[in-house]
Amino acid sequence: MRACICFINISTHYTPVIIMPKKTKEKPRVEAKPAKPSNDKDENILGVICYLLGVLALILYYVKKESKFVRFHAMQSALLNVVWLAVFIVLVGISMVLMIITIPLGGIGGMVYLCVLPLGLVAIAATVFGAWKAYQGEMYKMPFIGDYADKYS
Repeated sequence: MRACICFINISTHYTPVIIMPKKTKEKPRVEAKPAKPSNDKDENILGVICYLLGVLALILYYVKKESKFVRFHAMQSALLNVVWLAVFIVLVGISMVLMIITIPLGGIGGMVYLCVLPLGLVAIAATVFGAWKAYQGEMYKMPFIGDYADKYS
């Protein structure tokens, strides 16, 4: 605020008067402050790491208890790998049994074993897709296992 000195003519002489401007409600100036680094990017990276760790992502599940995002992706990754492992064991078991039983017929079990490779590629694709969604910050629920991951995260 700046004051102004004026001379006012009162009767025959001049009297100095200090005029102060009226106080107005000024809006406080908001200075731009540097933004704090967001934990979101860190959580996105941890979500990606969950998919890279597979079942070991349960370590992050128990360590990052305050982050629902990391816990969700850790649980989904672990469930994806457990389901894939179960499917793999069942298919290999069936193919072995069929190979032993059908050796005289040329080993039909080998054809069942050929299903393992495409399913393995699907599991790898699902892992890469989940990691990509985690990096984008999305809590994408995979079919069948996503609801369980959300329930237990």
